[in-house]
Amino acid sequence: MITGLSKRVLIVAGLYAFVLTPLILTYLSGPVAMYVSHFCATVICFTAAQVFIWRTRGSRFIEMRRVAAIAATLCVVWWIFVVYVFMTMQI
Repeated sequence: MITGLSKRVLIVAGLYAFVLTPLILTYLSGPVAMYVSHFCATVICFTAAQVFIWRTRGSRFIEMRRVAAIAATLCVVWWIFVVYVFMTMQI
């Protein structure tokens, strides 16, 4: 049950974060709600990916585990990019 739920949450949050990423890179002065919802989506996507990977650790390898690992990695890379941008801002 948890595995199926984490799979659905991973897909929804991952797609939302994926669709919103180009908008954030294009419109750097967009509404704050867009940035907050994107950050929440990446946190939820990362958490759901880790839960899915953890719950399917003893089963045979399936493609969804690879997707979850890639999604978790991309979330971390995005966070590193955001921290880099904030640290190099000239305020």
